[in-house]
Amino acid sequence: MRMPSAPRSLVEDKRPASGQYALLRSVPLFAALDDAAVEELCGYLHPVELKGGSSLFRVGDSGDAMYFIESGRIRITVTDADGREVILASLGHGDFFGEMAMLDGHGRSADATVTEDSRLAVLTRENFLTFVSSDARIVLEMLSAVTLRLRRTDDLLRHRVSRNANEIHFGIDPFYFVLDWAQYLVAPR
Repeated sequence: MRMPSAPRSLVEDKRPASGQYALLRSVPLFAALDDAAVEELCGYLHPVELKGGSSLFRVGDSGDAMYFIESGRIRITVTDADGREVILASLGHGDFFGEMAMLDGHGRSADATVTEDSRLAVLTRENFLTFVSSDARIVLEMLSAVTLRLRRTDDLLRHRVSRNANEIHFGIDPFYFVLDWAQYLVAPR
């Protein structure tokens, strides 16, 4: 589903009422952007309200959007080889998630569960790619944020793995993942 950008007059009117401008400003990914870029990005967002206990997405689901939490809580989990749920993150106001699948277009790498009634701002893959192609700083900020999350996941895995890590293949090398995406996002179209 394509969510077109709102005309500038609507974006300016939307900023104080929705709180999306302040939300985006609080996300490290967009903190370095100028006011005009953040206002433009607000035009690409659309709100979604979800009830606590509902599943937002599951591993393997289509990754066509990322989410910003305006209110409520979301739990990000995976199931390990022994069938146990591993909590990767418990997220709240000002946090974002879903960026990995949105970036690479592959299925979701984790489950996202709404743990209390939540209001999210949604940015679709199509709109995100349109937006990042307009400003290289966005690409650098996204790569930094994704790298931080990969490092946290690596740390979590290191603590949970009791076998020789050299014999286990986790399927992704964080350095090459980030490098591949940097090349993709800055490549001319």
